[in-house]
Amino acid sequence: MPSIITKSSILHVGAERDEYFSARVYALGQAAFDHNYAQDLQLQQIYGGGFGWTAIEKPNRELDLKGTVQYEKQQFTPGTGNENQNLIGSTFAGTYVLHLKLLTLTQAVSFIPAYNNFKAYSANEIDSLAFPAYKNFSFSVGTVDTYLNDAPFIATASNPPTKPNSFQFTMGVTYNIKSKY
Repeated sequence: MPSIITKSSILHVGAERDEYFSARVYALGQAAFDHNYAQDLQLQQIYGGGFGWTAIEKPNRELDLKGTVQYEKQQFTPGTGNENQNLIGSTFAGTYVLHLKLLTLTQAVSFIPAYNNFKAYSANEIDSLAFPAYKNFSFSVGTVDTYLNDAPFIATASNPPTKPNSFQFTMGVTYNIKSKY
């Protein structure tokens, strides 16, 4: 019976700057960097800008919808049969946050089409629960589901085939930075 080995190396770093024009409409700039061993994605870089709208803003919940135009570069593991790509696309996203007394629920979905290669689209869903621990620190649990339509497919005995979908369960400590603006 062959042994089953699962390898994982997933990294996501993102930044966004919002500048509100009114109480609910804002311009934004964003950058995101992703690495996913399971999808043979060495590095995906996204740089873009666009607009957002706060559709719901209540004391305990908020819903933001946004769209951007962006440059995206995908670099795959050498020898996987998939070429590195320079893409022009967008991100269409929605984020819902619900603050309750003992927890905060965050749900975010995004669809990222590429206009110069229609096969190179992706989608993400993030769900998390954060429980207050001490001052601005919280304990969090969640899931991250990432779909990369143009992930390379390799089928060899030593390297399990890559799949376009990557699902993760996360646990961690979060720190909430409170803005003074």
